[in-house]
Amino acid sequence: MGRDPKTTVVNPRGETHDVKNLYVAYASLLPTSIGYNPSETVYALASYISDHIVKAHA
Repeated sequence: MGRDPKTTVVNPRGETHDVKNLYVAYASLLPTSIGYNPSETVYALASYISDHIVKAHA
């Protein structure tokens, strides 16, 4: 996640830089593998991104 399309795949809201309206809301957003269960982090990311999608497209 980041603002620079040269170094990141998605913006801070989880939307891909190259394909408009394509969002990634899963553990693949995390830059490294996690040594513990990422369920709560994945839930928080999905909730954050889905809130943005609802507000942006409502």
